[in-house]
Amino acid sequence: MFEHFCDEFAASKKIDIRSNPRGSLRLKLAIEKMKKILSANPMAPLNIECIMDDVDVQSSMTRETMEELAAETIAKLMNPIETAVREAGLTVEDISAIELVGNASRIPAISTKLESFFGKVPGRTMNASECVARGCALQGAMLSPLFRVREFEIQDSYPFPITMAWTSDDGSAKQMELFERNNLVPSTKLMTFFKNDTFGLQA
Repeated sequence: MFEHFCDEFAASKKIDIRSNPRGSLRLKLAIEKMKKILSANPMAPLNIECIMDDVDVQSSMTRETMEELAAETIAKLMNPIETAVREAGLTVEDISAIELVGNASRIPAISTKLESFFGKVPGRTMNASECVARGCALQGAMLSPLFRVREFEIQDSYPFPITMAWTSDDGSAKQMELFERNNLVPSTKLMTFFKNDTFGLQA
């Protein structure tokens, strides 16, 4: 959207907003506000006074245009979701509910994509902006001896394998996969090396 409006105002107002840091920031802030409006309305205006060189700019955008500009980014959304479902050993039928969190989840196109993939309407029972912070607070309370909270289990995993590499005494390269992909966190393993001199390890 930023590039779209920069090109539009370059043609209509003969100004290069990209070259002006203050003007670029003001345009990005206005676009952020516009995206929130378009999440709930079919059209949103954009008005910025004196964006640069004493020039005022006015424009508008429809939700359809925003979704067209973001189509490539929205298309990338499904790949990690499909990967997560596959690596969890589940099918979409095994998932009983989907909850949307984060400000970007307010974009209707994202909800539509998820509904099409999972075959069910995503839920919005939590505050999309605050739920992550609340979850962190709950996890902190669970780890603290000063608070007593309802039992709630969280399993965290690391999405990449961790491999250790080193050079043996004969100069050959050695390596060993210490933790496999999607290994639960925290995890510990003990490695024993019989060395007479200092040596290095790479992960």
